[in-house]
Amino acid sequence: MKLYAQHGSGPSDKIICGLEQRVIDGVILGAKDISPATLLSCLTDLRSIRADADLLLDPQYYALQLPPDDDNRVGYLTDYNCWPEAPRNEAFLRNQQRVRQDIEAFLRYQDAMPLTHLIVPNVVVRRSLDSREGMISESFISLARPARDAIESSKAVLATLAISREAMADQSEVERLAAALTSMGDGPDGFYILIATSGQDSFDLYHSGVISNILFLIYALKLNGFEVVWGYSDTLGAAAGAVGLDASASGWFSTLRTFSLNRFAPNRRRGQRARTRFFSVRLMNRILLTELLVSLDYDSSLANQLATDSPYFTEQGEINEPGESAKCLQSWGALKSMQLKFSSGESNEENLDRLRLHAEEAQATYQVLRSHGIQFETSSSGRHLSPIVEAVQLLLAQL
Repeated sequence: MKLYAQHGSGPSDKIICGLEQRVIDGVILGAKDISPATLLSCLTDLRSIRADADLLLDPQYYALQLPPDDDNRVGYLTDYNCWPEAPRNEAFLRNQQRVRQDIEAFLRYQDAMPLTHLIVPNVVVRRSLDSREGMISESFISLARPARDAIESSKAVLATLAISREAMADQSEVERLAAALTSMGDGPDGFYILIATSGQDSFDLYHSGVISNILFLIYALKLNGFEVVWGYSDTLGAAAGAVGLDASASGWFSTLRTFSLNRFAPNRRRGQRARTRFFSVRLMNRILLTELLVSLDYDSSLANQLATDSPYFTEQGEINEPGESAKCLQSWGALKSMQLKFSSGESNEENLDRLRLHAEEAQATYQVLRSHGIQFETSSSGRHLSPIVEAVQLLLAQL
């Protein structure tokens, strides 16, 4: 299983260091945050660092769904010559000929770049899979291979499958979608999955039914031979290695770890500076340095003993405040470790059992730490663990 950097603003040397230290296997560049003028040189530099790195570009076409607003945060999107000049309303999106022209324009642009995959644009299904947006989304997917063939590219084509958290909660509709995609003739080589949240809570996806449905969809796609990449997936992406996910992705900001259209909408709130956290594999969570400090007195295994952890500790073993790139590398190192654990079994059932057991052990560790009087903030608590355990149980009953 592979781990990709989910690119966004402020990359500095994070991706370069991640590739050099082999804690990431590639990058999904976001068109919003890199100009067409620098894209080619960036890709050339990354290729020189790791010849085997996977390089993808998310065209972020779904940003067109936002209501027109001068304050929309579209960055460099409109600088790309394949970006539509006119809005794309429902009438346009239901016209397959026009949609195919859009798809071919985006694929032709990507094919001219030293990318390893082509990502087919799509809209986000925001409410229900059984909706007009759902039908439009499936139409984009059905046009993926014909559009790739039309531009005569030999690169693997991944169709974007962007679905809201609310739509993913409907098990019957997810099962219908899986059946439709896996029976599609002349379909894409794979899928670039995005699960959209409201953007208000980083734990919004942690609902047992939603997680189970996501894992089922990935399982069904993999069973039918598709390559599957889950963008902005962070911890749950590592967990999805248990059902054969090919690659998950995560970045250095919370907005690069969970997908939301709000990332492109006007920013009406002033954000606070994020406090430094340490990703503990044992807890499957990022905890504050103050929480790590008191917890290590009772359980030294909370420090993962990975090479990427070292900037967090002095030579005397005291907790240290690392630099921004070191924070990102530590997070990637922890995710990579979890990927390996949850994807290296001989079967999906064995991997799912490993995932369930790990989450249960994390719950037990939290209980022990609390029994010693250690208090965790809500974002550092283990509230995400029960939904994972329950999701695995639901999935195993479904398979």
